[in-house]
Amino acid sequence: MVDQLLALARADAWDDFQTMFAEYAKLTANMPQIAWSLYEVDVIDEIRSLLLEIEAKHQQLLPLANAWKEELKTILNSEVQSRRLDEKYR
Repeated sequence: MVDQLLALARADAWDDFQTMFAEYAKLTANMPQIAWSLYEVDVIDEIRSLLLEIEAKHQQLLPLANAWKEELKTILNSEVQSRRLDEKYR
């Protein structure tokens, strides 16, 4: 799912991103701590590898999401200004 989120962000498909991120947030909310002592060393290494991969993808998402946030803010400000001008000069 992280790969899909990253692909959507790179494609500027923010509506789809928002929908999928809501699902992702539900899946990742309140995750329990990993009981590392219950796993063999090779399984621990695999889990650690997967977690590092996910973290690297999150780090790639952050600048994309922040750029989108600024773009959205600009669009919304522009829309508000247009509405105010429209109301003022009707």
